[in-house]
Amino acid sequence: MGGPFADLELTEAQQSQLRAKLDAEGPKTTDREAMKAKFESMKKDKEAKLQSFKQDGFDAAAFVTPPAGREKSGPRAHGDRMLNHLAVLVPILTLEQREKLAQKIEQGPPARPQRH
Repeated sequence: MGGPFADLELTEAQQSQLRAKLDAEGPKTTDREAMKAKFESMKKDKEAKLQSFKQDGFDAAAFVTPPAGREKSGPRAHGDRMLNHLAVLVPILTLEQREKLAQKIEQGPPARPQRH
């Protein structure tokens, strides 16, 4: 697990255990054709929503409501994935690693550089 968790200095055993647990919880299919079909379906849904926006009977609630069965996306989905990863990661960590992780979480994400 890289990024903000890279400096936790996980042992090889911890990394293997983490990888195995995350793989078990992750998506079960990496079938290229299934992913392509899913993308095409999402593209058609988006196009249909855009067309509905042009019509007189536009339904704003339907426009923002995701189709049933669709996976979450965006910031909420990212947050959910992060929480799931933490739930898998924390039991594997030593006390010192947990304290280090808690400090990083309390600090929050690094500040973005200012653009002028």
